[in-house]
Amino acid sequence: MEQELDKDVVWLEVLFSALPGEQKNIDTKLPNGKNHSFQISSMHIVTNKKFADANPAAAKLFELMKFDINDVSAENVIMAKGTNKPKDIEVHADGGIKADQKQFYASIETTKKAAM
Repeated sequence: MEQELDKDVVWLEVLFSALPGEQKNIDTKLPNGKNHSFQISSMHIVTNKKFADANPAAAKLFELMKFDINDVSAENVIMAKGTNKPKDIEVHADGGIKADQKQFYASIETTKKAAM
C-alpha cells in the first residue's frame, strides 16, 4: 500500500520557508526534512475525476472526512518519534475511530449509500 501512496500522492516542496510579515522568521521545515513553506492550518483530500467516478463511495468519504489539525499534528509527532509502522498507524486510526464512533459510523453509512 505504501508504494501506491508514493505513486499517487505528491506533496509539493520548496527549498526554504517564506512566510510573510510577522511570520517571516518561522521555519516551516518538517521533522522529516521536507518543507512545504506554510504552516498547516487545514488539509483536504483531493482525487482525480476518473478515480472519483469509478469509486463513488471513496469520493463521498473524502468529501465527508474532517480532521482537526491539532489531531493531525499530534499524529505526526507520534510518528516522528518512531511509532510509524503500518501496524502502529492502524492502532492510531482505531483509537481515533473509537474516540468518535458515532460520526465515524454515520460517515460509513453515507458512503455505502453513495456506492449504490
